[in-house]
Amino acid sequence: MRSLLPSKTVLDIAELNGKGSIKTYATPPCLEDHPESIVNGKNAREAVLKHEPDLPMKDFVDFFIDNRYYIKGKACKNCSLNETCSGAHVEHVRRYGFPKPKAWMLAKNEPEPAA
Repeated sequence: MRSLLPSKTVLDIAELNGKGSIKTYATPPCLEDHPESIVNGKNAREAVLKHEPDLPMKDFVDFFIDNRYYIKGKACKNCSLNETCSGAHVEHVRRYGFPKPKAWMLAKNEPEPAA
């Protein structure tokens, strides 16, 4: 059965229209010590897409893919930060697989995910 919740893309368009801009998602805590996050974090600047009346859809889609295309794995369900975390960027998951929540992130009484 399909979820009736709006997709991330629809929510991003609503945020762009409502707030006037959207920005890059933050690095999830489970990836803060990953070598790729450390290297990219030193050189990263927060990308922002500003709302313009004639904003081409291609510009929105490119921004979404580069900066907001985040997904979650099964282990994220047990993470205490699941409700506020955006997940991991799809390209990171393609290269390295889904990150595992660290022990301190797990909800009480939940086992640590298998490696």
